[in-house]
Amino acid sequence: MISPEFEKAVMAGNLLLTRIMLKDSMLLDPTFCQFKEMLSYAKSYFPNLFVPFDGEMLETNETLWNRAVMDQELTLLVTNFSEVRVNHLKKVVAKVLAEKADSIRRKRLQGNTQEQSRKQTETRMGIGNKSKEEKKAIRIGELKKIKAQITEINRALDCVNKKGAWNLSDVDKMEQIANEILKAAKKYKENK
Repeated sequence: MISPEFEKAVMAGNLLLTRIMLKDSMLLDPTFCQFKEMLSYAKSYFPNLFVPFDGEMLETNETLWNRAVMDQELTLLVTNFSEVRVNHLKKVVAKVLAEKADSIRRKRLQGNTQEQSRKQTETRMGIGNKSKEEKKAIRIGELKKIKAQITEINRALDCVNKKGAWNLSDVDKMEQIANEILKAAKKYKENK
């Protein structure tokens, strides 16, 4: 999920803050799920998000990778936000923060399992039945989500028009938006 703060930085055209927030997301979520989503979003607005690699040496000896090396690589990324450095940093973070990444994955899996179990129990017991007012409120909320995604489509198309060409991140963004619209439409129908 794209945070409002990140969206605001991107929409304001603040390239430095966008890069810093992308870098920080790797530490917050070393599974890189959040980073991938944020990167796709940022690339659709900043064709110049990445700079050429500066050629400075990268620590490639994995046995030396620790917090100090990770911190150094994070600092270097701010001044040279290149795809080479991002990909290298992801490898370092994945090793140094492996336990945190595993913990996040377990929590996600556990959360998904618990949610599925709760829904099944509610369905069996009839607890999940909603009032007409609740269903109407849900439908209104889902329509708002669809309208917001349409706004996102228009923003993405404006960006493509400014660039004069489509790239893979533009297609990824459209796919992501389409999936959000489909989810909202499904939830709308479920509450008819």
